[in-house]
Amino acid sequence: MSFEVPNFEIEENQETVPALISSSVPLINPHSPIMEVIKAFLASADINKRTARGYRQHLLAGMGAMCIEKLADLEPVHLMNYRAEIMADSRSASVHSKALIALRSFLEWGAALRGHTIPMDQAKYLLKVPKTVVITPHEILTDKEIARYLATAKRTGKREFALVIVALGSGLRISELVHLDIKDIWEDPGGFTVHVRQGKGAKDRLVPVRKEVGKAIATYLESTGRRMGDGGPLFQSEDHAMADRDSWRLSTKTASRIIKECAELADIRKRVTPHALRHTFAAATFMHNKNVLIVSKLLGHAGIATTYRYIDHLMDSDFRNATPAYLVGAKGPRISASITKNHDAA
Repeated sequence: MSFEVPNFEIEENQETVPALISSSVPLINPHSPIMEVIKAFLASADINKRTARGYRQHLLAGMGAMCIEKLADLEPVHLMNYRAEIMADSRSASVHSKALIALRSFLEWGAALRGHTIPMDQAKYLLKVPKTVVITPHEILTDKEIARYLATAKRTGKREFALVIVALGSGLRISELVHLDIKDIWEDPGGFTVHVRQGKGAKDRLVPVRKEVGKAIATYLESTGRRMGDGGPLFQSEDHAMADRDSWRLSTKTASRIIKECAELADIRKRVTPHALRHTFAAATFMHNKNVLIVSKLLGHAGIATTYRYIDHLMDSDFRNATPAYLVGAKGPRISASITKNHDAA
């Protein structure tokens, strides 16, 4: 079985059947080209653009591996062989899980619209997602690094400083950062509130932030001839081709580059990414109030299980301090004296 994506090009004069049939209840024609069906799925699925790109990649690779050109060709044996081949390749467990989840979601959508006849309980069994526990090192900035990072960003530019301080002060995902509009920043008596619209899982949430964040935003807006309450994107591109584009909104690629370059200018040797700033926010907030529910709400997590993956490593110091110092030749209380005392008493 090969994971190369097949050539789904359609000749200009070839007649095709629409993926979705117009009726009172939308249906999928099982004989539509698989590319059309995948396109219809991604257009109707309630997922963000990044997830859609990943789904598209996995679905094209999967259909190519199974040599499926239309849903009518798909049989349970294809799913069984596909999972076996997926699990045997050299990619990581998380990639295996994502590939299987993408196909399961696609088939569940297809089953609801009568695009195939494979029972979903059978499909889920044949495409069972392996349970994985992935432990990755967390790049979290120290207090001194944060101070140096903010000072460097402030010297770099008003936009750069606003971007960095909003990231560190709110814990937003990079996609949420660049999609902020000016009207999403509210001022209230205690400071400012960031309104995240359609975040991960298409959920809205409110993130209260300190007044310093709002001041940095106001200063940045003033430098661009704007002010609080205006319309349009909060963070703008500043390149020469900006006027030729439909939107002046800062891209995720450029925002990520700014975050990385400010860290390099601050001589921070860690790999500083937008997600590293999100982890830093989570760690600092938890250490400040020790309330995992508050951290979970601010991060926009569906449950605290995800939040614990962000802060679980903060318990490392407790485990480290639980180890007796004298085991490594350092000064500290010893257990031998208490053992001898208890033995004599017995």
